Amino acid sequence: LTNHTMTLQGNFDPNRLNSSPATITKMVGEMINRFGKDRYIANLGHGILPNIPLENAEAFIRAVVDWKPN
Repeated sequence: LTNHTMTLQGNFDPNRLNSSPATITKMVGEMINRFGKDRYIANLGHGILPNIPLENAEAFIRAVVDWKPN
């Protein structure tokens, strides 16, 4: 898409953090697999919502840190 000439910032929908930690991990993996790991910043699209359980936010962070290509 950009031929690796610019950095992309991924916007994981913060509402997805209402899913189970296992589902969050799966969705984060799918997001990174689509964009690739080079020149990509994984983040939440609009910041974290106040009602998100801490374990779900941790699942998002852990999934990004631990991501491995398929």
